[in-house]
Amino acid sequence: MRHPLTGGGMTVAFNDVVLLSTLLSPERIPNLGDTAKITSAMKEFHWKRKGLSSIINILAQALYALFAANDKQLKALQKGCFAYFQRGGNCIDGPVGLLAGIIRQPFVLFYHFFAVALLSIWIVMQNTMGSILGIWKFPLAVEQSALIFWKACVVIFPFIFKILPGMGER
Repeated sequence: MRHPLTGGGMTVAFNDVVLLSTLLSPERIPNLGDTAKITSAMKEFHWKRKGLSSIINILAQALYALFAANDKQLKALQKGCFAYFQRGGNCIDGPVGLLAGIIRQPFVLFYHFFAVALLSIWIVMQNTMGSILGIWKFPLAVEQSALIFWKACVVIFPFIFKILPGMGER
């Protein structure tokens, strides 16, 4: 799952090279003709690389879904994402650290993604209820907020369950 939006493919490729060079090093496998050891190293590579690449892939796909917004809830999440990035500090450092492969903790991805979702909901609530008649629009704002949160879950959870180690079959 590489996408030009994030450029994470090279980061994953470099991580793969480092991991493979470690797993196939002469100290571990002195003879590359040893099929059993090579097979074992490749199985280990398959599962270890998922831990290195899954966060980058999930974030890239989730960002693509937001930036290719084709419905009202995705557009609200997109607006929230831009507002989140404009806050600077950890709101930029965290996502960039995830994309760069520096931060490899799935919880950090989860945190930032749902922080964007909650900020999106906050923006919708403010925009919907910002006028004098806002109190009458409260039920509409609650409904829109629930739909935005649901859409955020629909965007991120399929990628998490499909990609993260231990979530699929081994």
